[in-house]
Amino acid sequence: MSESPSYCSKACQKAHWRDHKKACRSELMGNEYTPGWVREGRLPSFISDRDLSNDFGVNQYLWGNMPALDVLSMENNEGLDDIHRDISLLFAASGDLRNVVRSVVGLPEGYDGRCTVVVNDVNFTIVARNVTLLLVTLVLKPEDAVPILIHLWYSALIPESMLAILEEFVLPRMNEVCEKIRDRDPSSFQKKTFMFGNKSLRLCWNGSNAEDAQRVRKAVMLAPERVDYLHRALNNQRPNMRMAMLKFREDGILLPYGCSRRGFDTPNPTFFQDDKVWPMKDDADPHGGWAYSEYMRHAPAAKNDVNGGLFFYVQRLLLQFCRKIRSIQIDFQIFSVDARNLCDYLDQPREEKLRFDRIELSNICDRGYVGPEHTLQSIGQLLKSKEENPKATLLMLFLNAVSETYYLDANGEEKRAKESMELMQKFIPMTPMTMMALMGGEQAMVSNPEWIRVSSCYTMFGDFDKAFKTSLKDVRMDRVAKAFGMVAKKKHTIVDPWPLRITEKNTQEDFDLLCGSNHTGAERYMEIERIEQSA
Repeated sequence: MSESPSYCSKACQKAHWRDHKKACRSELMGNEYTPGWVREGRLPSFISDRDLSNDFGVNQYLWGNMPALDVLSMENNEGLDDIHRDISLLFAASGDLRNVVRSVVGLPEGYDGRCTVVVNDVNFTIVARNVTLLLVTLVLKPEDAVPILIHLWYSALIPESMLAILEEFVLPRMNEVCEKIRDRDPSSFQKKTFMFGNKSLRLCWNGSNAEDAQRVRKAVMLAPERVDYLHRALNNQRPNMRMAMLKFREDGILLPYGCSRRGFDTPNPTFFQDDKVWPMKDDADPHGGWAYSEYMRHAPAAKNDVNGGLFFYVQRLLLQFCRKIRSIQIDFQIFSVDARNLCDYLDQPREEKLRFDRIELSNICDRGYVGPEHTLQSIGQLLKSKEENPKATLLMLFLNAVSETYYLDANGEEKRAKESMELMQKFIPMTPMTMMALMGGEQAMVSNPEWIRVSSCYTMFGDFDKAFKTSLKDVRMDRVAKAFGMVAKKKHTIVDPWPLRITEKNTQEDFDLLCGSNHTGAERYMEIERIEQSA
């Protein structure tokens, strides 16, 4: 790396020098990267083999694919002085716990109300992992819990000592719940926190070892048939991100670069429930759930150590989270149901109906999933009224609306190219070499790394506002929202509507980071509120 990593001692630094020297001198750290197919003078497989899919591995998202956010953002809403208010949060399609962690940590100092956090996801594997992490948080002391939380969340292998702690302190509590509900109706409501039905989380390893687990993981993350896809991703990245991504793909352990992996000898049981399957796609990346600008502030002495920055940032955040939940009144309720049916479980007889100050929906409102109308119809009623909380907000995320609009338009690609040209020239200027490649046909184009970046990243540009308005018009968003007593907020107070979009105000670094990520820049949030009832 261009800056030296931190070591605990001279002996440690000396022992690691052989690996560190390779990294420092690696072509991955150079400004120019040459993909394998260019060096070998052939077409890449994503062009030559049209039968290959862009997706590879299990289509399951155990890590976040949007930077974590504080859904309360009380400073811009209720105010930091409103510390006595009872607050209820619903994460209706939560994915991992990153937004839960950020939001709880964001509660103001001295908060003494009661906070109710409802976390739901239809994917039981996600829910089981979230339950495990929360139990670790609640059962162990913060300083003991945090290392386990980080590695259960992100690392393919954990130390055997961590598994022993889970088996001693966490597994009995999960077994107690599962035994209690074993013979009950799988769809019945279990009061307090867990909705497991007849399922259980198997934390005891089934006899496989670290070598078997790594072989299963690498069969996806470093699949030989996917090498051109990997090299395309590396080509689009900044040098420090290339190094971080490849290191993590190779060993699957989230640690600063200079830290020893010795002792990470036990498969993470929350990943390897099936000992023959790695449960995610090959482009799964821990960095996708956090903002680069935030976690790189926590980078160690080696300022290019991306994995180190993420590790120390998440470590600090989780320590704050563990301490916060010990200092406040907080209730967690965990569900694994279709988000459209949450009302059936929350509104129990003889109990006060639970309504929420914030509802975070992820992207189930995309048309390919539940869609805006059914989302508002089934979940919108759970948002508090203006009388209960004038700042109550339902947060929708549209990951696909812009791309769908261009795709459904017969002239969409041509329009996007025209809309993109000026801004793209700022960030990826058409050099003489690129122009020659463009005129030289397919082989010449794919042999030009800069052209590969152009073809990969041009969808980061376009008139996104116009495309999104078209999408909203297609689904009759205004009419649908009004029908359910809701309306889009005129001004966002929680998150930027386009948090990742590239504009003329962005720097080259902003563009390079987005180009090398799994984000598109067209991700759009909508903040929804209830219509104020007239007297």
